[in-house]
Amino acid sequence: MDFDNAIILETKLSSGTALTTPQTNALTKAKTPSNKFDVRTVSQPSTTNSSYSLGSSSSASSKTVTITDFIKVNSNGVGGTIQDVNSLK
Repeated sequence: MDFDNAIILETKLSSGTALTTPQTNALTKAKTPSNKFDVRTVSQPSTTNSSYSLGSSSSASSKTVTITDFIKVNSNGVGGTIQDVNSLK
């Protein structure tokens, strides 16, 4: 399956849980006018869902995708229960 757009979903235990440094960097990049990311993969997964791999099945590669939204979800410490969903983009 090929695709050019993606939604980043970050799940946290509470609304006060900050994004990690790499997540914050990704959010900053998602807010730029180009909001494009190079997604890397080493090899295609050996599962039945291998069609979701972004890279080549034979070698390391990358694919450029446009981030359409960046969403933070939290459960307020109650795993399995969504408490809040916020678009950060």
